[in-house]
Amino acid sequence: MITSAMWTSSGVRADDAPKPDEGDVIAYGIKFSPDGASVALSACVKPRNGTPHVELVDCRPLSHGTGWLANFMVERRKSAAAFVVDGLNGAGSLAERVSGKLPKKALIMARSGDVIAAADMFFQATKEGRLTHLSDGQERLEQSAVNSTRRAIGSSGGWGWGGDDPAPVESAS
Repeated sequence: MITSAMWTSSGVRADDAPKPDEGDVIAYGIKFSPDGASVALSACVKPRNGTPHVELVDCRPLSHGTGWLANFMVERRKSAAAFVVDGLNGAGSLAERVSGKLPKKALIMARSGDVIAAADMFFQATKEGRLTHLSDGQERLEQSAVNSTRRAIGSSGGWGWGGDDPAPVESAS
């Protein structure tokens, strides 16, 4: 899947990472792990002129609850284009916590087709150098990406991320 060489070539130093500017699109990906053990949160900045950039914001055990995540979302409700949520374990309670506190179309509950498309777009963009990420301080995202496997979704050839710790790369996708 994503090789170490592919990942390394798309890394940038923190000083070279895009700083969000007015007019840039900022979206957040939230992935609840299938076993209900953890939740990962990533951010993507799409500059008006430039390459999209992703970073893992946090990955916590669900034993910590979702209050921190709901607070994060509400605090960024004016600057975020969207919060895309994937996974069933915890998604409903998170949606309930932020209900009425976010703009109407800001909360997107991902469907299987969305997850399939996101994984493929992330993979292609990484392979083709059309996506950047921090080269330092993102070890959990790096390990998730380079150790990822393909996990079948549905019966039509769709796939998402699998492996030992796919939630970080899935949230970034």
